[in-house]
Amino acid sequence: MNFKQVMLPLLIGLLVLGAGVGGWLYYQGSHYVTTSDARVDGHLVAAVPTAAGKLLTVQARVGQEVTAGQVLAVERITGGGGAQADVTAPVSGTVATVPVTAGEAVAPGETVVTVVDLRRLWIQGDFKETVIAQVRPGQQALISVDALPGRVLHGVVEYLQPATQSVFSLLPPIQTSGNYIPVTQRVPVHIRLVDPPAGLVPGMSVTVRLERG
Repeated sequence: MNFKQVMLPLLIGLLVLGAGVGGWLYYQGSHYVTTSDARVDGHLVAAVPTAAGKLLTVQARVGQEVTAGQVLAVERITGGGGAQADVTAPVSGTVATVPVTAGEAVAPGETVVTVVDLRRLWIQGDFKETVIAQVRPGQQALISVDALPGRVLHGVVEYLQPATQSVFSLLPPIQTSGNYIPVTQRVPVHIRLVDPPAGLVPGMSVTVRLERG
């Protein structure tokens, strides 16, 4: 078998493969608006003391299921003549963080425990402004979660945030040079999950595909 006989089938195979990949990419681009700049999100709610004091006990642990009003910590109020006060769960959900320990001094409004309701999660997808005109409320979403390989979740676009992501950053970009360099901005899109599975937690990375109408 000479060189040509070996190379010809190989080249034909590569051309077929390239055509297949190109066709798939074209189909995806023409049928979906996609972003991988997306994540599972949820409300992290802080349990805080109303007065300065010293924590006597911390009864919460990460991963614990709690109900609204449940005692999570007890403090002795500073200057209160030995009076004690409870720090309670602000909402029902799962304890996400406990950044304090018994014996620590705490101030009014300081986070003692954070709680998240894992039954009320959503997806935030940040879409480039160049495609945002193709995104609208009610659009069907296909969601792939990195932590759940092989599964496709479903969602629905609820609303588009009325400002770009950079507006909400702690340090919004400020152009100080006379040479303006345009940067493509991203617009946050809130996507409601349909029948979310167990195992999702805020911060998980996802890829979102929105079906073009």
